Amino acid sequence: MILRDYQQLAKDHTTRRIEDGQTGLYVHLPTGTGKGVILAALAAQEQEVGRVLVLVHQQEIALQLVETLQQAGVEAGVLMQGRRELTIPTVVSCKLKVSHHR
Repeated sequence: MILRDYQQLAKDHTTRRIEDGQTGLYVHLPTGTGKGVILAALAAQEQEVGRVLVLVHQQEIALQLVETLQQAGVEAGVLMQGRRELTIPTVVSCKLKVSHHR
């Protein structure tokens, strides 16, 4: 996978943080700059040593991200309401919607 210069910088920076022992990381970039592609490159790299969990805030984003990861050749599944693909090396999860009936 070929990354643009700024994507490679973001990947390298994140990789350094992982190597420093940080485990709760996020990448903040503007819309349309390829965060999914950066994540695919990171997930492919990290799958060699362990599992990857990606947390997002919306189901639609989780599904989009799984598709992006799979298109990049990363084995990815999803954990959200109605789907529990937990044995796959990279899992994308989002918050469950909770409704209170009274």
